[in-house]
Amino acid sequence: MKIYQLLLLLFIGITSCQNESKPDPTVQTTPKKQSATEIKQAKKDQAFDIYCKDVDPKFRKESELVPMLNKLSKLENKYKIVKTEKPDIRSTDLYRAFRRLPKSKAGEFQNKHLDRLNSQIATIKTCSIVGQKDLDKKLFAGADVTEYIFKSRKCAKRISDYLEGVRTTEASWEVVDKVPNSFFRIDNKLYYVRTGGWYMRGFYQEIEQTMKK
Repeated sequence: MKIYQLLLLLFIGITSCQNESKPDPTVQTTPKKQSATEIKQAKKDQAFDIYCKDVDPKFRKESELVPMLNKLSKLENKYKIVKTEKPDIRSTDLYRAFRRLPKSKAGEFQNKHLDRLNSQIATIKTCSIVGQKDLDKKLFAGADVTEYIFKSRKCAKRISDYLEGVRTTEASWEVVDKVPNSFFRIDNKLYYVRTGGWYMRGFYQEIEQTMKK
């Protein structure tokens, strides 16, 4: 008889514990609030989130860089293409520009997003252009123009928007690149124009404007 009583008490005890562990559906739980540090970090991660999985099977693969640069021969400086190459992303002006961001941001970009960025790009092409007009004692206008062909228009736009965000939120875009430069997007292609120095401050904008025509 004592054995049955012990078993009954044990059963009642187990049932009681199970009932206590079940959440009361009538009681509402308050979600845990994020700390100021967590919110700040979440915003920071979002700002650096340039990952884009979108791939358009019919994306425009053909480079338009050379035809665009050939139009520059009609400008006053009469630019000519003197060098063409297909560099790795690590050696491009765009990547170097990100490396010149403040250390915290440069580290975030380099460690978290380089592989992601590289996976979005189908082809990279760089052309060096030099003007034929002598500006002053054998000083000629010059620039490197790089074309990044992305696998979709959406991904190209995301990078372009990211760059624009850096340019508008940084204390000075000169932190990224000290020489006159510009970037613009056409469909799934991003173009980065980096000039040879401050003597080009009166010319770099016309390079972009002429390429866009």
